[in-house]
Amino acid sequence: MKYSLHFLLILCAVEGYRGQRPYQCGARPCSPEFNPVCGWKLSEEGETIDKMFPNVCVMGEENDCNENDSHHWILYDTCPSQIAMDKESLKVKYQKENEKDEEDFRKWLDDLVE
Repeated sequence: MKYSLHFLLILCAVEGYRGQRPYQCGARPCSPEFNPVCGWKLSEEGETIDKMFPNVCVMGEENDCNENDSHHWILYDTCPSQIAMDKESLKVKYQKENEKDEEDFRKWLDDLVE
């Protein structure tokens, strides 16, 4: 089913006002480390890895990177650049900066996801 871009932009604006947080149409990468359409990317190695946190779309489905990304609706706050790395790297970084243990890290990570 094909929709015009004008129709999609209007629909996106309407859908954005329905939720608690705003949506954006045609999201672009928020940083070199994170692509909100296709997932996490580690810029040093240049390889794409599994997303720690999935994108949240209006339809509640994962984005398909083979689709036209201008038709994807993504929450504005699904691009936290401070966690654009794999979980183990994040854990090491957190523990080094905060001198905390595993339990503190899990709580911090849970709070970050919410």
